[in-house]
Amino acid sequence: MASAPDILLGYNGEWHLVEIKSSHPRPEHEAQLALYYYLLRDYYHIVRGGWLVAYDAVVPYSTRDLEALAGQGLDYLYTVRRVLDSWRDDKPGFIVRGGRCPCKYAPACPVWTGIVAYA
Repeated sequence: MASAPDILLGYNGEWHLVEIKSSHPRPEHEAQLALYYYLLRDYYHIVRGGWLVAYDAVVPYSTRDLEALAGQGLDYLYTVRRVLDSWRDDKPGFIVRGGRCPCKYAPACPVWTGIVAYA
């Protein structure tokens, strides 16, 4: 994930987010746009949402859409945090991807999904 949206488009004191992708729209692209919205909405007074500009589509998102998507993204990040916190006392040493995940949150486990690798 990049550290900033591709474009912040300003007009009459309102700002709009624009995220540009060179591939077809994917769920991770809209999650990225939603998290940018969540982080920047108050500072930049983003009241109309934003757009995902992809290889073959321009997809508009209302603030309501982005709020819901940001909530889902934050839920996922909190789940990953719970997974990592659960390893404080019993952190796994080496895990082979595709093997049995040692944590109770297997679907969101950062090792299982390849987000984090411990050795």
